[in-house]
Amino acid sequence: MFLAENPLCKCFECKRLNRVRAANVIDHDPPHRGDRDAFWDRRRWVPLNKRCHDSFKQRLEKSGTIAGADKGGVPLDPRHPWNQRAEG
Repeated sequence: MFLAENPLCKCFECKRLNRVRAANVIDHDPPHRGDRDAFWDRRRWVPLNKRCHDSFKQRLEKSGTIAGADKGGVPLDPRHPWNQRAEG
């Protein structure tokens, strides 16, 4: 119903990376972790596309790391050793 009401929502991860893809999955931020009330709380709903949900978001929730790099090859995760070295 959320996606039907918002047919032009864009995946927040793709938007962050300047990509345009329609969202077709509803994610929860913060994750609901099986809490039924949190699952149905529309304030937690975030539009994602299936590719980002099944890769980027799942990896982030399971490992706490952000996968990938920007166009210049710099890792996206601020905690990546490359980024830590650049700051220090």
